[in-house]
Amino acid sequence: MRTNFPDADEAFALLEQRGYPARLVNANQIKIGRVSYYPTTGTVYRDGALKPLPRRGFASLEWYLGKHTYLY
Repeated sequence: MRTNFPDADEAFALLEQRGYPARLVNANQIKIGRVSYYPTTGTVYRDGALKPLPRRGFASLEWYLGKHTYLY
């Protein structure tokens, strides 16, 4: 998937390589089940949450997905 955002392209490619069911919602939002990741800011949200997770970045997203496999 190619966007005009290198961070989004890289994150999407890594998620696909690692077998996560990722889909690109728009140029700046990647959806993995009930989790949204915004690569340009590194923000991770769980559907229904009022605030993002306190940690940011792709490593935080991977850690969260690894601990919460029921979300995707």
